[in-house]
Amino acid sequence: PCEMVGFRPGLSTQDVMLRLKHDIIDSRSRDAKVILGLDLTKAFDNVTHEAILCGLQEIGVGTRTYDYIKDFLSDRTACIKFQDIESRTLKLGSRGTPQGSVLSPFLFNVAMRSLPAALRSIEGLNFSIYADDINLWINQGSDASIEERLQAATDTVVDYAANKGLSCSPQKSELFVYNPKSLRCKRSWDFSIKVEEKPVPKVDQIRILGLFIQENGYNDGTIKRLERFATQALGLFKRVALKGRGLKERSLLKLIQAYVISRVGYATPFLNIRSEERRKLDSLIRRCTKRALGLPISTSTVKLLSMGVHNTWDEIAEAVRISQLERLSRTTTGRAILEMVGLQTDRGLRVKSSIPQDCRENLIIPPLPRHMHPIFNTERREKRAEALIRRFDLMDSKSVAYVDAASGKSGAAVASVVDGRGAPVSAATIRSRNAETAEEVAIALACVGTKANFIISDSKTAIWNFGKGRISPEAARILTGRQLNRKISLIWTPAHTSVPGNEAAHELARALYFRVTVEPPDCRNMDERLQNYTEIVENYRLQRKQVPPPDKSLSNREAVAWRRLQAGNFINPVWAYHVQIDDRQNDNCKYCGARGTLDHIIWECASSPGPEANINCREAWEALLRSEVPASQQQAIRLAEEAAKSQDLFACF
Repeated sequence: PCEMVGFRPGLSTQDVMLRLKHDIIDSRSRDAKVILGLDLTKAFDNVTHEAILCGLQEIGVGTRTYDYIKDFLSDRTACIKFQDIESRTLKLGSRGTPQGSVLSPFLFNVAMRSLPAALRSIEGLNFSIYADDINLWINQGSDASIEERLQAATDTVVDYAANKGLSCSPQKSELFVYNPKSLRCKRSWDFSIKVEEKPVPKVDQIRILGLFIQENGYNDGTIKRLERFATQALGLFKRVALKGRGLKERSLLKLIQAYVISRVGYATPFLNIRSEERRKLDSLIRRCTKRALGLPISTSTVKLLSMGVHNTWDEIAEAVRISQLERLSRTTTGRAILEMVGLQTDRGLRVKSSIPQDCRENLIIPPLPRHMHPIFNTERREKRAEALIRRFDLMDSKSVAYVDAASGKSGAAVASVVDGRGAPVSAATIRSRNAETAEEVAIALACVGTKANFIISDSKTAIWNFGKGRISPEAARILTGRQLNRKISLIWTPAHTSVPGNEAAHELARALYFRVTVEPPDCRNMDERLQNYTEIVENYRLQRKQVPPPDKSLSNREAVAWRRLQAGNFINPVWAYHVQIDDRQNDNCKYCGARGTLDHIIWECASSPGPEANINCREAWEALLRSEVPASQQQAIRLAEEAAKSQDLFACF
């Protein structure tokens, strides 16, 4: 059932949050929105083996699987041992699943799989089941109707659980009413739900799989928890990131991602984050990033963004949402969840069709390479192109096929296929202005029209769609009814990197396009769609990156100094005076009495060390700060330290 998301491939706790955001948080209905969280007492320890085995029979597992699981559960014993003291052997009985076993979550899901069908009979009820965490919610109807339906759902869950040897705890269950002032004309709080004749306590905040929802619609509790955790994490980072030794910048940024950013991006994208709360989240992210780089808290936000090492909350939330939609669109259950929240079940401009099963079984999709941005990762793209040329250049021309497509605004597109030597094999014209569809048609043509075992395309999106098993109807029609009697690997190649076969397919597609229309092909729509979290956040960082990171050969102290130079707050008289780092009475230069800014003490002052190193203007200094050469970075650091020492400032960090 699509309402059960726990311990299932392609599903996540965030899928429940997506439904809650659609049904509760983003709902503009003025009716009461009520959530009931039911707690099953020690569910994994009390579920009966009979319930599990009956569930296995219902889903029709084979005899060997059934007998294996039956033996796995039956006649289990336990023994407690402490040093030399050992208890007698205890029989565990006919209840519970082994703690820590990889089979236990699956077996519990089997026991609970019939509950969704019983709950669907209640009109207007929404629910989710994540292992033993059951949440029910209703967002429409009168207060009396909502209470009646929730009570009926509660009784259904209690009865079902009792049949499986389980029980609900009314003390640990929670009744929550989402009641923001902007939507309700009156406060609705007169709901009473009972579990086994005991009332469920009412709360003004509920936690569902890590998502905290407050009754008033604000998120200050979530923000405070994140800030508190970030403060604790920063204390840990301070201990492992000493300036002279310890973890370097790259490792610290990974820790920030693992400990802080992952928590920020887990639940907050599914809340109604207001502008003030967004500013607090961005401030939290910047504070952690500054700690990792060794920068003062007063570092300019513009300077920090230009380093391209962190993302804003908006970028993180966008990446989480897009990657989630892409993930859900890959499975039948995921597409059902997307339909529940009113989103299209297939990502892209066109409705997708399933690849015939016999064809899909013969397709091999190797992992797509990462960090292949056409602007920021040109060297990696060129290296991959060279590797592909070496791999396929000596193969038989019939065992390799290159495909490409050309499309335009007139509603026409062309798909082309060439062999391993660049000779034309087949082509097709499609009534579509979508380049993605044309690329999928080209791959389908190569599958059925050649004997190639390797089909090489420059479209990551098309290969990704074949991997998901969901392609355009035009491409699916080509594969339908065809038998693929060979294994076919779909390989991605970077476009426009002088791979001979890819260039030949590209030229063929362009030449054929001019035959069907006088309009030149539109290459702007051929860009790849970013699909996963890493690609999206990395793209944002690289787009605004203006200065390089410290070279690996630099020590921790030098790396921090390099970043502070880029941020413009390396120690200087003005900075020292304003932060009161010593007993300075003014912010003037020691030699000329002018205001001692960083630029002044490095190259503006007549006594500064910059002119001796040919640094006598801002352009020369900024060019030095943009250098990726280790010697140039060390030169900039030496100049800054000499300038600081000449002003009697302590320049070691």
